[in-house]
Amino acid sequence: MAWNEEALKWLKTIGAGITSTVDTTPYLTTGNTNTANTVSQLQTSNTNLTALNSNMAMAVWQQSALKNGLLFVASRYQGALAAAANLDTIVITGSKPVLLFARNVNTTGASVSSTIYTSPTYTGGTAGTVYSANKVTAVAPTLTFFTGATISALGTQAAPLSYLLSGSATLLSTLLSGSYGVNNALGTPVYLPPSTAYLFRITNSDTSAANIFSQIHFYEGAL
Repeated sequence: MAWNEEALKWLKTIGAGITSTVDTTPYLTTGNTNTANTVSQLQTSNTNLTALNSNMAMAVWQQSALKNGLLFVASRYQGALAAAANLDTIVITGSKPVLLFARNVNTTGASVSSTIYTSPTYTGGTAGTVYSANKVTAVAPTLTFFTGATISALGTQAAPLSYLLSGSATLLSTLLSGSYGVNNALGTPVYLPPSTAYLFRITNSDTSAANIFSQIHFYEGAL
C-alpha cells in the first residue's frame, strides 16, 4: 500500500511534538507496504492529537470565559464547627445556567462529608458576596448564596455523598467528584439549570470541633 510521503512527513512533524513513541521514519518512503505498523502509528498519533486538541480547546474556552467576565468565585469560613454539625449554604442560580467547576474544602479536623440538594425549604439567611475573576471587564453575577439560613426540608439529593479524609490541617480537596485528594482544584464539573435553589451541605465528621473553609469556582452561561 502506497503512502503519500508529504502527508506522512506532516504527520511526523505534528506527532513529534506530542509523544516520543510516534516514529513514522520507517514509513516515509513511496510504495511502503508495511500497512499494519503504519496504521498503528497513525492511530497512536490520532489518540494523542485528540487529547491535545481537547486540552487546547478547554484552555481556549477558559481564557475566553475569563476575558468575557463569566468566571466567578465565592467562599465562606466557619470556625469551630461542632462535631457532627452541618455547615449549610443556600445557593440560588439566577437567569443563567451555571457550570460549577468545584467546591473546595479545607478543614482542621480529621474528615468532613459533603453533598448537594435541589429545592430545599429554608427561611432567612445572610447574603454572601460573589466575586468576578475578571478585574478588567467584570460582569455582575446572577448567582446568589446565603449563609445562616434555617433548613426545614433538605429537598432532593443531587450529588453523591463525598468525604474528605484529611487527618491534616492543610489538605485541600474537591468534594463533588466522589473522590478526594490534595490540591484537586477542579474536580468533576456539574451543570446547574437557572432559577433553582440548592443546599450545599458540609458535615463535620470529626469527633471534635473543626474550622471549615469552603470555596466554589463557577462559570455563568450556556455551554
